[in-house]
Amino acid sequence: MVDQEMPQGSKGLFHNRAYMSLMASQLISNLGDWLHLLALLMMVGLKWHATPWQITTIMLCSMLPMLVGGPLAGMLADRMERKKLMILADVVRIFIVLGLVFVTDIWQVYVLIVAKSIFDVMFSPAKNGKIKEVVPKEHLEKAVSYSAIIEQGSKIVGPALGGMLTAAFGVSVCFMIDSASFLLSALLLLFVPGKIAKAHTDAGEVSSVKQAKTGLSE
Repeated sequence: MVDQEMPQGSKGLFHNRAYMSLMASQLISNLGDWLHLLALLMMVGLKWHATPWQITTIMLCSMLPMLVGGPLAGMLADRMERKKLMILADVVRIFIVLGLVFVTDIWQVYVLIVAKSIFDVMFSPAKNGKIKEVVPKEHLEKAVSYSAIIEQGSKIVGPALGGMLTAAFGVSVCFMIDSASFLLSALLLLFVPGKIAKAHTDAGEVSSVKQAKTGLSE
């Protein structure tokens, strides 16, 4: 019985166009979160001969907004329309990462990395909330699990892919590709419905409750 239900559940989830568009956007956006890392360290370490303290400061600039801004980003995702928030985060990061091509001093890198990390933090809770809007309850556990796999896997694949791109094409090209990844992520989000999906889900739940009550009364 279990073996028969699992494929049906997976099939229903994978045929959910809104969810698949959301996961494609998350995959590309999460890769973009980490794609620039080795290129950035190579630029400041080899080209600018940054000190260990300067490199440490870059990592702190990347991590601090994630540690401090997580709860605030969650509150923002509950108050704003999540699709718009994710698109905003992607669009802003297009220009932030592109700005790394033109930096001339280490302090400019600090500012851009802090800004990028802030919008990295904004994307994740909005995405998590959006999954609950577009996925029925019976598929929600699987949907969240697949999203978590993408998020954790990108932390490994992203820097590795960024290192290969940097070795093949150079630092500037890697930043440009990273910037383009956020553009592609934002375009994919256009195929994800807005708040109407949540309203539709609530209406479906109310309808199911009414049908159940009618069946009991009969």
